[in-house]
This record gives sequence, structure tokens and C-alpha cells, in this order.
Amino acid sequence: MPIRDSRRGVVEVITAGRARGTSESLSQCVARLQWQVALKLKALQSHATPNNVHQARSAARRVRAILTVFKQDLPKELSRDYVPALKRVTRKLGQIRDIDVAQRSIDRLSPVSQEGHGDAIKALKLALNTRRARMVFAMQSEWLTSLGGQRLITRLRAEGLRATPMNVTGAVRLSRRRKRLRARLLKCKSGSEALHRLRRKVKILRYASEELQVRGTARIREEELAGLAGLQEVLGRLQDFQSLREVLRRHGRYRRTIKALRARAAIRRRRLLRDFMERRSALLRVWENEAAS
Repeated sequence: MPIRDSRRGVVEVITAGRARGTSESLSQCVARLQWQVALKLKALQSHATPNNVHQARSAARRVRAILTVFKQDLPKELSRDYVPALKRVTRKLGQIRDIDVAQRSIDRLSPVSQEGHGDAIKALKLALNTRRARMVFAMQSEWLTSLGGQRLITRLRAEGLRATPMNVTGAVRLSRRRKRLRARLLKCKSGSEALHRLRRKVKILRYASEELQVRGTARIREEELAGLAGLQEVLGRLQDFQSLREVLRRHGRYRRTIKALRARAAIRRRRLLRDFMERRSALLRVWENEAAS
């Protein structure tokens, strides 16, 4: 059922009919996740707090993870229209999230304020707040308040799904993604772009595994889920510093302060890279032990 708002239009939610096999399970799973996305987007219409932005973006990513893993079971029009719409939502939310992350990173690196950078830090955070307010205003007044008209949230017809048992296809596809991710981990480089691509793959496998486990359609070891979560966390923190660099590029007037922030961020990044290597090895050991058992 749609969520209606007399002032701000209509947010459509996926409505899925009942079918057999994959159609029933997959449609119910996606419908539940989409309902969560709609609720999170609804909350953003009035309160675009950093936590609400993060929650809405994460909810949209979980839907995308399931749709990516079960892409072969989805109608072509869904991949053509709905998946790009979700990407636009996460991209717009990601732009605001980057500023939130930059502000949080600056707070963590705040000891530079004790070295004569206090005024510049305050001015830089004020500039980021102003930029964020403009982006939030654009989000609330343009695309978020007219989701129904722009069809950013569309309907999923369950009858268009293939009737393959979800518990069989889910296990097979997770196994394939696990093998591909293992190969990436074995030859992963430490560059920011390579780690960012790896983080996306980790999130897809983790989110899909969690959803399938909740529905009882796949058995995932707790050690693997914990390993994926830990790896995603450290990769996310590494990406936070990259987001900080990208955001700070637009504020060249505070060059000396930005240089100090980047220097401290580089030190933190080296520590996180060591943490990443440890968690990477731990996850690989979990898979090796599982294969040997």
C-alpha cells in the first residue's frame, strides 16, 4: 500500500502478489525491504538528520543487494527502471552522507585545532553545514517530495518472477559470489578505488546473506557474517577518509588546515590498512575451515 501525504505527494511501495517458489519468497522479501526504504524516505521529508540519511541509504542498498543477487529471477523492466531509480536515490543520499562523514572525520582529527587551526576548523565546518543545508533543501523540495511523479519508487509484479525454489538458487548464487569475493581478497590492492570496489562487493554478499538467513532460505555461519561485517566496517572507515579528501577539495581557502587534516588522516589510514589485512585474513580462514570441514 502507498504512503500518502497531502502536502508532499505519494510515495509508492512495492506491492507483490502471491506465487510459488522463488516468486513468493523473493517478492515478499523485496516488498518488506522496500517498505523499510519507503518509511526511511518518509522520515527524511521532515528530519534529514545524519542518522536518518544513513538509515535510508543503507535500506536502499539492502534492496539493491537482493536484486543484484537474484537478477536472473527478475523481469527485465525491473532491472531497466527500478534498479537505476534505487541507484539515483543512494547517490543523492550519498552526497549528503559524504558531508556528514567529513564533519565527523574532522571532529576525530580535531587535535589540529590546538596547533593554530581552531578558527579555520570552525569556518570549514560552517561552510560544510551551509553546503549540507542547501543539498537537504534541494532533496526535500525537488526529488524526495515528488517520488510518485518521478516514479523513483515503482511496483514489483510478483507474477513476472521465475518459479525457482529460492532456497536452492539463493545458496548457489551466494556460493558463486563468495568465490568471486575470495578471489578479489586474495589479490586486492590498497588503492582507494580498489578498496571502494571491494567494499561494494562485501556489502552485497553480507546484506544478501543476512536477508536469506533471516528468511531461512540459506544457512550462513555466524563466523562468516561476523567476518563480513568486520571487513565492511574497516573498509567503510577507510572510505570515510577518502570522502573527507573529496569534500575538502572544494574548500581551498583553508589550505594549511586541510593539509594538516590530510596528514593526520594518512596516519589513521595506515593503521586501518593493517586492520583491514588482519580482518581479510580472518575471513579467508573462515572460508578455508568451512571448505575443509
